[in-house]
Amino acid sequence: MSREDDRDAYGRRRLTDDERGDLLDQPLTAIWSTLTAAGRIHSVPVHFMHVGGEIRVLTERGSVKCRNADRAGRATLCVEMTVNGTDRRYVTAEGPVRLDGPVPADTLMELNQRYGRQDIDPFDEESYADSVTMVLTPEHWIAWSDAD
Repeated sequence: MSREDDRDAYGRRRLTDDERGDLLDQPLTAIWSTLTAAGRIHSVPVHFMHVGGEIRVLTERGSVKCRNADRAGRATLCVEMTVNGTDRRYVTAEGPVRLDGPVPADTLMELNQRYGRQDIDPFDEESYADSVTMVLTPEHWIAWSDAD
């Protein structure tokens, strides 16, 4: 059976684990979603790294996304890209979040390289004194290829 035969009635095909990992390895801007204390969705664009099955997002400890993730203990991250002009692929990961800090300079350097940033000095510890890494450990995945 060909990969095209694996499509559902809506024309979607589940991504393989390798395809999901390949998508998460791209330097894409993701959408990070949490719930506010009032139960509303708070979604913001973030840069991220996919390392050892976890998703890492650098932020300030006092940011809304960090406060929400810390209070609720869970978050969702979603990325999307189009492959070969017509094959829209997306991955959503949901699960528990923990905060790690302080953020080491090598993590900042890796993020800089991943996203081509040159305006951040990873060795300026004062600028990142209040930074933390939100670490999402996915428990639930949605990963589809959705041909247009």
